Amino acid sequence: MPRRGENIYKRKDGRWEGRYIKCHINGKAQYGYIYAKSYKEAKERLNQAKNLNMATTTEITKSIKLQNTTTFYEISTQWLNMKAATIKLSSYTRYSNLLNTYLYPQYRDTLIEDISPASVDSYINMLLTDGKKDKTGLAPKTVQCIISLLKSILDYAYRMNHISSISTSYISIKQEQKPMHILSIADQNALTIYIYEPPAPTNLGILLCLYTGMRIGEICALKWGGYWIGYTK
Repeated sequence: MPRRGENIYKRKDGRWEGRYIKCHINGKAQYGYIYAKSYKEAKERLNQAKNLNMATTTEITKSIKLQNTTTFYEISTQWLNMKAATIKLSSYTRYSNLLNTYLYPQYRDTLIEDISPASVDSYINMLLTDGKKDKTGLAPKTVQCIISLLKSILDYAYRMNHISSISTSYISIKQEQKPMHILSIADQNALTIYIYEPPAPTNLGILLCLYTGMRIGEICALKWGGYWIGYTK
């Protein structure tokens, strides 16, 4: 049996075991253990372990406090520099534009730990109602891109231990599905005849869209080169 007020026990193998609380995770105590040949030695080791654990916890707390003075601008700059080596220039430019146009005016000097779910919800509503310069709302797809970028930066901040916890899964933008207009065969034929006269580069792009299903960005990225396989004049 342990002595009153102490977590020191004599084991069946003759050794003495001391137990102390290292930390709490989700409200549950996590224990550390020491072992010794005598009660006196066990008590000394237990006190040493407790003091060392207390000192370590204090240092971690200080470190977290220092990290929590980091602003959104500092974290987003680190994130963008990290991504620069793995993304295309066009993606880098798009992220920079979204940051400068939308996220920095809202969060630039905000401490990263102070970006709460409530503030993000409020910001989303603002973007949807009067996010443009003329005080009209942004398209839901645009807002989705902005918030997706914000989530990526917050996730990065969590991985880098600048914030102790994060929940971004709840953040989403409801987008209305617009009915898709599909050209009839007669309309497709009429459009094909029209864009053959004259066969300008823009008309060729429309033709590629019509018959291949390629997107505008994919067509704009095409370059002349290679060979026409199986083509005979």
